[in-house]
Amino acid sequence: MSRAFQYLHAEWNAELTGMSHGVASGFPPDTTSWSVEFKPINDPLSEPVHGVIWKSDLTQLSDDDLRESLKVALAKASKDPNLKK
Repeated sequence: MSRAFQYLHAEWNAELTGMSHGVASGFPPDTTSWSVEFKPINDPLSEPVHGVIWKSDLTQLSDDDLRESLKVALAKASKDPNLKK
């Protein structure tokens, strides 16, 4: 399942990749977290950014929920030296 949304003047695609391992901060207690892969639609060759959401169905999340998850994922990716080329 995937879903498109806008963030920072670009269109992004979010695709659910499965149940997340570990606990995501900011989610309600005892909430299952789900892994999601974000990729800018206008740049199909770019590396995906991996994030976490709190619903297993992307249609149950608002665009603001997806933007917040992408924002956190981008911040983490920019700080992780293993993700930089």
